[in-house]
Amino acid sequence: MSSQKLFPKKNSLVKETSDMFSGILQGSEIEMHLGDSRKLSWINDEYIDYIIMSPAYWDMEYYGPEPEQIGTSSNTYEEFLEKLKDIFKECFRVLKRGKFISVLVNDFRKDGKFYTYHCDTIRLLNEVGFISHDIRVYLVGTLSTIFASELEAQKRSAKTHEYIIVMRKPDDILLINFKKKNSENFSNSNFPSENLEENVYDEPKIVKYVDKNNLSQCGTEDSLNYYKRK
Repeated sequence: MSSQKLFPKKNSLVKETSDMFSGILQGSEIEMHLGDSRKLSWINDEYIDYIIMSPAYWDMEYYGPEPEQIGTSSNTYEEFLEKLKDIFKECFRVLKRGKFISVLVNDFRKDGKFYTYHCDTIRLLNEVGFISHDIRVYLVGTLSTIFASELEAQKRSAKTHEYIIVMRKPDDILLINFKKKNSENFSNSNFPSENLEENVYDEPKIVKYVDKNNLSQCGTEDSLNYYKRK
């Protein structure tokens, strides 16, 4: 906050603790939290307009000594992907319906094996419930002639690009079914666990582009309506 070179004007501190910072920087309100991305209990359901992230890579870089770091605390690539999926579940919960998430990733090699990380990321996002929207290729740099000779000897191509995977949360998602399916992940969220009729929240079959005369309308107290076959 004292750096006039970085923030020369319109700065004020709102609140600062060991794990949270809130302030006005250049006229914009900024709030940063230190914590685990798999546990965003401080963010309400469907509160966020847009998410952009560059997740960790499995055992490729040092991310810090914390045991919660999924990149260095996972013994296998499969275990790493399961932890990454838990992050995507929280992203799905906090993102508003119809809004977007962009994930920047790249493929990598480890111990002679090639990992198609961007493909696995797309699969995880789809499994959570996101809809594929777009893929953009981001050029990150050029290749030096020295490095090119090494790649030629190894019969490899240079990674001078990364993938920006763009996903969208469905407009018609029934969030309570998503949270019921993943209830072990949402013990601290605003999931209404009392006074619910179990038969109302059975997995609905969403039907689109059909004659509504052949459908019956169901809903909840929160007006999260859907149609399913009579």
